[in-house]
Amino acid sequence: MRCVYVIAHPQATHRLEKVVGGWHDSQLTPAGQAAAVRIARTLRDQIPAGADVELFSSDLLRASQTADEVAREFGVEPILDRRLREKSYGQAEGRPQQWLDERFIPPPPDGDRMRHHALMQRIWKFLTAASVVWPKSPSTVRPLYEPLP
Repeated sequence: MRCVYVIAHPQATHRLEKVVGGWHDSQLTPAGQAAAVRIARTLRDQIPAGADVELFSSDLLRASQTADEVAREFGVEPILDRRLREKSYGQAEGRPQQWLDERFIPPPPDGDRMRHHALMQRIWKFLTAASVVWPKSPSTVRPLYEPLP
């Protein structure tokens, strides 16, 4: 059975600078870098020695910095792919968060105004192209993350 571990990058500079992230290419903070090391070690503890590990990451700096820490633990090179980028915020990226907050329009009760469906389609296409078998049961997904403060 193939296991897929999904990791969100830890704290990045755009959060501390209070600017909109999305595809804005910020880096990990020192705290984020330390958290990436802990995430990598946690994965190392979860995955048996000798397992065939493939590591895929978004090409954004904060994600690739996180992947680099995991790569060191497993002795592999991360494969960077822009299809794994998080949701884009378009013209808001890199602007003050307040700028976006002032323009925010709450989503309707149903529908996909925020285009989450498009994001999931992009990720699903990547998983299919990478021949990754997604777990069929949510019980096979184990959280390894650290909650944000």
